Amino acid sequence: LNGTSPADRQIKRAQELMDEGRGDEARKLMLEALSAARLEKNEEQEAEALIALVLASSPRRGIGDRERHFRELEKKEGHLKTPALRALFHRARAAFRLDEGDQEGAARAFEEALDACASAPDDEKQNHGIQACVTRADYIHLLCSLKRLKEAQAMLISCEEYARENTGLEGGALLQVALEAGIHLSLECGDQQGAIDRISELEASATSARLADRVGGDLLNVANQSSH
Repeated sequence: LNGTSPADRQIKRAQELMDEGRGDEARKLMLEALSAARLEKNEEQEAEALIALVLASSPRRGIGDRERHFRELEKKEGHLKTPALRALFHRARAAFRLDEGDQEGAARAFEEALDACASAPDDEKQNHGIQACVTRADYIHLLCSLKRLKEAQAMLISCEEYARENTGLEGGALLQVALEAGIHLSLECGDQQGAIDRISELEASATSARLADRVGGDLLNVANQSSH
């Protein structure tokens, strides 16, 4: 996933900008990466740029055009050769299905993403493990919404375990998304202490002002949930 072509470099930088909370700059760079990939006639890189745009869009907040990007992405599915890219495609499809209100379709997409991650041994950059962990975190949020809490609890074990064993991956963001899923599940289960413990763990792991802000938001959410 980390090549040396212009499109590859732009996508990588865009992902870094997203992690820094600079979404507008990131999406602009993703569009530039898409144009570069098309100029290079590189179908796989074009698909990767489209995946990034789909995942970075948010119709509810009026950000990006997820439907248009996903429709373009669907045409590129056959060019996705690696398990990590196939997993990313299914994550993008899950996001699109959720926009349509199709929760069961999103659940199937998450399952296919996990199957893609498990289809081959992990690579040296741990791309399969990272995608599996993020997919599980996203899926846990959906399972909470569907009240399939036992499935979510089983999934959380491996999600948090992997994130805690690999705290250096993705600049600490992997642990963040796993713990946020755990917080959501704890609240759904009425386990206020479990939510508080995870927020404390998030606070201890905060390595940037942006992450600290996210932790503050989680604390506020717990307070709101506890007051109901």
